Amino acid sequence: MKKYIVIFSLLISGFIFSQQGSKEIGVDLNFWASNNGGSINVAPRFGYEAADNFVIGPSVRYINHWSTLYGQKYSSNIFGFGLYGHYRFIEWLYAGADFELYFTPYNYKVGATKPKSVAPAFILSAGLSRKIGERFRINAGINYDIINNVNSPLRPSYVAQTAKGVRVPLFYRVAFIFSI
Repeated sequence: MKKYIVIFSLLISGFIFSQQGSKEIGVDLNFWASNNGGSINVAPRFGYEAADNFVIGPSVRYINHWSTLYGQKYSSNIFGFGLYGHYRFIEWLYAGADFELYFTPYNYKVGATKPKSVAPAFILSAGLSRKIGERFRINAGINYDIINNVNSPLRPSYVAQTAKGVRVPLFYRVAFIFSI
């Protein structure tokens, strides 16, 4: 875990001191619920425009899962952090990549001896990005988790599955961004 924090700190310090462009602050959201449970996923983001329409920066994520399956109530809080890079083009579209680490209270790996785990996610995203006024922007996109770690807290948010019932690591996020 210490190596993740050191790498993250070095990358962030490099981003902070190398930026020439505008800065932005925002939050992205993901929410789902059913009769058996749900999840809310919130991440404040801090962005720096490294080049025209290319924004990079760190994010901090909070995820709350709850379940009432089979009459048993369960809730967990998960925290994580990450780095992202998004490119905005054609006035309405964006594409990007995020790397995030989650500190989860469960471990589903076969033969695992520790109850907690660190779950990485490498996410490719694409979607709509629309500037409204001078300082406000909305991004709405579909995301694909390439790593699809067995302990990833994103797994309950996946919105697709194959004919055999295997969940495809696709999920959505909506971001609200303010230029500062």
